[in-house]
Amino acid sequence: MGLISQIITLSKEESQYSKAIHGGTNVLESREFKYREVLDFSASISPINISSQILELSQNLDLSQYPDPDCVLLKEKITESLKQYSLSPDNISIGNGSTELIYAIASAFLTITDTLTSKSLIFHPTYGEYFTASTLQKAEISLITPHYTNPGWEWDWELAYSFIQNHNPNLIFLCNPNNPTGNYFNKSQIVTLLEKIKSASSILVLDEAYIDFVTDHQDLYDLVQKYKVILLRSLTKSYGITGLRLGYSLANAEITSQINQYIPPWSVNTLAQNAGIHLFSGNDHIQTGKEIIDKSKNYLINALTDLGYTVEPSNANFILVKVSSAKKMRDSLILRNIIVRDCTSFGLPEHVRIGIRSIPDCKILIEAIHQVT
Repeated sequence: MGLISQIITLSKEESQYSKAIHGGTNVLESREFKYREVLDFSASISPINISSQILELSQNLDLSQYPDPDCVLLKEKITESLKQYSLSPDNISIGNGSTELIYAIASAFLTITDTLTSKSLIFHPTYGEYFTASTLQKAEISLITPHYTNPGWEWDWELAYSFIQNHNPNLIFLCNPNNPTGNYFNKSQIVTLLEKIKSASSILVLDEAYIDFVTDHQDLYDLVQKYKVILLRSLTKSYGITGLRLGYSLANAEITSQINQYIPPWSVNTLAQNAGIHLFSGNDHIQTGKEIIDKSKNYLINALTDLGYTVEPSNANFILVKVSSAKKMRDSLILRNIIVRDCTSFGLPEHVRIGIRSIPDCKILIEAIHQVT
């Protein structure tokens, strides 16, 4: 990123579809590892593994029946857990992971016509699916980039306000806390943004996939009825059930109705719906996971700093570490059965992202980094 925050509007050639790159492993890469067991620090999820609890739920489910296409019971359970905010099931969309909802939102609000070009503004660098979903709708994409404060990044909010008021993008994508930089934008900053753009027709898509890992974060549920905002939440991140895929969004009833038109029927399977109902019935999984993360995060920051690395400030359950070459670091650690996220695809070729795991796992990582340093 540059010395100043700026907005870059991409050309049609630069806005062509490209598949987003993610952390985590896949079958093809596992074959390269010869299926040996690896420690995966490239995915940023809760360290609490509740897979066995979720699988127990399946014992009493009739999988010969179709899942509820409207996820009624899950929506009612979410509404019950947020009853102080006067929300209803009409404010909720359920998706096969929050990423499915990103594509539904783009389909609903980035209209494809011969005479009108929809516009998308993305706070960058960030999660790649905002860009990919926008390209599929042939949208004009603008990126607002931060300036590097060494350590950390900052975006020019006044520049963002001015651009939105002058160009009126259909959608504004903001990840909070941001992936991969870890910046957390507090409620005051979000409300100021929403107030500044009130006269525009823009909808703010606020992706809170990692919000449960932020210490003393401020809930924004009360903004849903007041502003044109969509809150995205990921249960798979908060509860470490990424293989199940479950996410939801909150918005006013009109926006929610439009999103729901683009969610395929039965996209959320019966087990996922029942898992969501179970998780919203009350437990301490998130708090327990966060306590582990906080201790491990402090350990990692201190250990990496002692090894001479710059660790960027982060409010999330991952950290960015400045290295000479992200690709070289990832390749070196793979040989030691450890995976970190090469951030070249974010435009950060000198950084790796490390998801926070347990302290014993983190000690193995530090020893491996020490060996390759």
